[in-house]
Amino acid sequence: MTKRLRGAPFVVVGIAFLQLCAYFTYRYVERARSERSAPADFSYERLDRPPRELTGSLERADGTTLTLAAHQGAPLVVHFWATWCGPCRPELPKLLAWSKDTGVPVVLVSVDQDFHAVRPLFDGEPPPPVVLDRGNVARAFGVSSLPDTFVLDARGLPTARIRGARDWSNDAVRRGIAELLVRTR
Repeated sequence: MTKRLRGAPFVVVGIAFLQLCAYFTYRYVERARSERSAPADFSYERLDRPPRELTGSLERADGTTLTLAAHQGAPLVVHFWATWCGPCRPELPKLLAWSKDTGVPVVLVSVDQDFHAVRPLFDGEPPPPVVLDRGNVARAFGVSSLPDTFVLDARGLPTARIRGARDWSNDAVRRGIAELLVRTR
């Protein structure tokens, strides 16, 4: 019986060592994941061609129609999203707050089927910038994944595309979009 117990301390030390290795591996992976999920810089794609003709329309929650031409004369941010898009949902409040802080208008184009899906996200009534794509607006812009954001110049022409979600409260993103907006005026 004493021969069996002689190896027990080695087993205990071995188990403790494996637990320690697992802990540090977990910390390393989590740190790397968090660094990848929050882009440190602001990147965008410059656009030099207008979208295909807009044959669709944008519908407000009250049933009226919005045209992007109504915003000509100043830069505009057009953001395509959906309620079923995981990164889109937490981005919307920050984008709305950014718009309010900067005075830059945004149009939040949902590609959902109707406002029944959208209303719960906003506790019943979507804010005025939220519209539904009732045609081919997303297709005209070439949206292939969500979220997808476009910066339009004062003439209403897309000059930049920001693919993927951004933290609109992040200083690097705010500086990047501010520099981009200055170029579009």
